[in-house]
Amino acid sequence: MKTDVLNLVAGLTSGLADQVSASNFYDETVYGLGDKPWLTTFTLIAATSQMHEFDLPATTVSLRGVVYDTRWLTESTLRSIEQYQRAWRYIGGREPFTYVLQDSPKLTVEVFPNTPTAGTAFTPPGVFTIAYPSRNFVAFTTEYRSTLPLWLETAVAFATISREYGRSSDHFDPDAQAATGKLADLLYACVA
Repeated sequence: MKTDVLNLVAGLTSGLADQVSASNFYDETVYGLGDKPWLTTFTLIAATSQMHEFDLPATTVSLRGVVYDTRWLTESTLRSIEQYQRAWRYIGGREPFTYVLQDSPKLTVEVFPNTPTAGTAFTPPGVFTIAYPSRNFVAFTTEYRSTLPLWLETAVAFATISREYGRSSDHFDPDAQAATGKLADLLYACVA
């Protein structure tokens, strides 16, 4: 939990760390972990007939991939799809084979071509769910989490301390910043 990491930061810095700055550094560090595969999740998206887009969850940091039915979709650029077909958003009849990630105003995935039929109805996955609902989407994403796995807390604490020692303050210490940053990188490498 965030409070556990911030308590560890306060203890390791002998109370020198400003709690407000440390809290902000913690949030920035955890958000930065979205570029790593450690906080990966998946979301099932129910497909409707002629569906051409869906939104990703608000906690999404980055999209790792999209699956439709049993096909892993390739990511494309808007320009490459428009070169193929200008009215691409209105074409259906075949199963989607590519997608474009739009990041305005929120993370939206547009697929090409549109889905030919609605997917199989499903309930949210449980612990013992085995069957995959056919003709639906699965989005694999990394996400921001306020609660970290225990095995990441120490590394995040050292990364937070590194940022604290690097900010302009009465305890600015570039050597301590470098040392704690390297320790955080070592701990990240241990779990990679």
